[in-house]
Amino acid sequence: MKGTVPIASENPRRPITWDDIERYFVPVDYSPYRKVLNLPEDFTKEDLEESYKKARIKYHPDKPDGDKETFQLSIEAYLKLKELL
Repeated sequence: MKGTVPIASENPRRPITWDDIERYFVPVDYSPYRKVLNLPEDFTKEDLEESYKKARIKYHPDKPDGDKETFQLSIEAYLKLKELL
């Protein structure tokens, strides 16, 4: 898995179990990030870059109808989703 760190169990002689994995590795929900960038579940790198450019223009804080929070969230979304590809 990309972005995971191997865990050491409390007892180094005990092997790591599925319970350990479920306790330490919580699945990440990327749907809010996809929603900000208006992406489908099966997006490509080109889709991500195009949607990010549109979001940057749409939510830029210097525009009269821009939104700084959504602009920053779109940057975060792009960086997180880029790691998946």
